[in-house]
Amino acid sequence: MDASLAAVIACVVLACRDPCPVAGGGLETLKNSGIEIVEGVCREEARELNRGFFSVVEKKRPYIAMKIATSADGKIASAPGVKTDITSPEAREHGQALRAEFDAILTGIGTVFADDPLLTVRISGMEHRSPIRVVLDSRGRIPPDSKLMQTANDVPLWVMRGNLPAVIAELSEKGITRLLIEAGQGVNTSFLAGGIVDRIYWYLAPKNIGAQGLDALKYTNIQEALKDWQQVGDVLEIGDNKLTIFEKDKFPLMRV
Repeated sequence: MDASLAAVIACVVLACRDPCPVAGGGLETLKNSGIEIVEGVCREEARELNRGFFSVVEKKRPYIAMKIATSADGKIASAPGVKTDITSPEAREHGQALRAEFDAILTGIGTVFADDPLLTVRISGMEHRSPIRVVLDSRGRIPPDSKLMQTANDVPLWVMRGNLPAVIAELSEKGITRLLIEAGQGVNTSFLAGGIVDRIYWYLAPKNIGAQGLDALKYTNIQEALKDWQQVGDVLEIGDNKLTIFEKDKFPLMRV
């Protein structure tokens, strides 16, 4: 078999090795057959493309990103429990395209009550890429007439209860490798405090809301929370909004 391989394959180019501990010895077989192996070509791009897989293998959990949209003074709503449009139409469309890059999108029951969101991709031609919707609802309070419940036959909806580690473990068991958090103050704070967020997409609108507004995070402002994070790429201008992407561990920018 080794001789037949060498007869038809002169060189194998690979970006990075499979981190899975049960990976076979295929590469060694190729080398022993006298085939040239070139490793590391577009390694970072390959890891970025497969971040979910690498996270599940290396961190034992999905790759987790968080989308936060704030006013210029760091508010996510004009008051607690009040639905507030923060970003421009262009930024909202960009955020929907971002959803399409994930297996699941997670929010809390508080956001369901305040915003009654759909959490789908509503861009022409991309509707089929809407992620599974996940709602943290420990007391089973999700309204039957909410948009999420009314569309559960069209786009999967998982209503989950339990503490954060248990929810993340269950999502991993269900095959979720990329998870987007699009929630309110409480859920955002819990995920960041748990140290399990890998990337943050911060959409910043130019308007101020004022002191009565709801902060993006409890106990601290978003600028302070991100002081030890690294900015990835340039700030993007989307309409009159700005998008800045941050990571704990530097990684090539996900293209959306």
